[in-house]
Parts: sequence; structure tokens; C-alpha cells
Amino acid sequence: YHCIISDRPVNLNESYNKMADEANGKYIWCLNDDTEINTGGWDKIILDKIDAFKDNNKIVDDIIYANIYDTSIDKPTGRTYASFPMISKQAVKILGYFFPPEFNSFGGDSAIFRVYEAVNRVLTIPEILVDHIYHNNIYRVMSPDLTASEMRKSCNNIDPFTFDISMSVFKLKRYILDENRISTN
Repeated sequence: YHCIISDRPVNLNESYNKMADEANGKYIWCLNDDTEINTGGWDKIILDKIDAFKDNNKIVDDIIYANIYDTSIDKPTGRTYASFPMISKQAVKILGYFFPPEFNSFGGDSAIFRVYEAVNRVLTIPEILVDHIYHNNIYRVMSPDLTASEMRKSCNNIDPFTFDISMSVFKLKRYILDENRISTN
């Protein structure tokens, strides 16, 4: 058990990245304090789905992005990324981050989805639902609490859908190709 206590970070994603770097688990799930997991047995469901995904796709490495469903209503129409993805520790090590540190608050979740989508490693798990309490209805989105209000003010407004992900995609593709070459020899 490891606990980190600090003041509210200026860059939320750098804080996530620091915690992800220190984490010991095989898979990392960054959740905000305004979330609730609404699915019993979620851990077994996720691990079984990951194993099946890897088996069905003949994946020999552990580059995985688990697209966990959430109740956030403030995503752009048609976007299917997870506000709170589960990402393999191996992938975090390769990239050097969980969320791109260029995003100091909003947008990192959208950008990182694009990275894993580009390397065909998105596993969607609709059986798990995370209630994002302060983002689950229009009233809460339009009437943010102090924390959300401060995060919005400090947001650096980088467009996550046009943000350059090419270097991250390159790093993962290179690793995946090397692992496949090793496993076939």
C-alpha cells in the first residue's frame, strides 16, 4: 500500500503520470475522486476480457488500453474514448506516461485513446460502468464544484483530436513489432 498526499496539482496529468510510474500493478486505472465503479466483480471481468482479447488477437506483448464505459455526458458527440481508461504498465513504461503531459487537465483522455486506437490495442468493455458523478448530468456539468471550476480555468485548451500523437504511435508500433519478431523466432 502506497499513499501520496499533496496539494492539488497544477497539471493533473503530470500527477497521474507520476503515480502511474510508481504503481506496481500490471494494469493501471486512474480514477478521479468523483467516480464510483457501478459494476460488481469488475476486476475479474476486466482481467478475463484482457486475456480473451490477447488470445483472440494473438498478442504476445501487454500493450493494452481498456476502454471502460463512464457516465460523462460532456464528451463530443460520437467520441467513444474512456474518461478513465485502464492501461497496461508495460505501455506506460514504453511511452513514459499514462496521459500526455502536454495536457494539464482536460484532453489527455481523448488524445491517449487515439494513440492506442492507432496501434489496434483498444479493448472496449461495456460491462463495466464508472459513474462520473460531477459529469453525469447537464446540471452538474453547468454548475461545477470549486475543483472543476479551477481545473477549467487552468486548462491549456490543446485540441486532443488534432494533437500530434505520431511519436507515441511510433514507439508502441516499434515495440509491438520487436515483440512479435522475438516470439516468432
